[in-house]
Amino acid sequence: MSKGIAILSTHSGIAYAKRIYDALKLVVEHKQREAEQYGAPPIFPFHYIEPGFKRFSDGEMHHRRAETINERDVYIIAPLRTPQTYPDRRDHGLHDNLMDLYFLIRHALDGSAGKIRVIVPYFPYARSDRKDRSRASIKAANL
Repeated sequence: MSKGIAILSTHSGIAYAKRIYDALKLVVEHKQREAEQYGAPPIFPFHYIEPGFKRFSDGEMHHRRAETINERDVYIIAPLRTPQTYPDRRDHGLHDNLMDLYFLIRHALDGSAGKIRVIVPYFPYARSDRKDRSRASIKAANL
């Protein structure tokens, strides 16, 4: 049995995750009011957990969460954007975003999350889903 839903985001998905959370919050509050009229049990809790990122001078990333995600269903919002999306921040390219996503998934696994779902609105290498010549790797399958 799930203890609710936790919404996490990578560094590149903070604004997007907050917009998703705000939209879901309106729907859940409306459904909760409807449920209370009929004496139904309360809807399970869900909330956005603020990211705690720290980047060291050598480029390493550190993630810290103030709240527990034990037995919650975790949704990770992770747009894997390219550096052209935000040219003023050269330190957050595609590969940094992939590592950021990997560390968040690892964090959720280590935190005993109930289920982990990753939402990737922009998926790089999506056009590399089949071989174009022999002995070529399928990049999308590797991700």
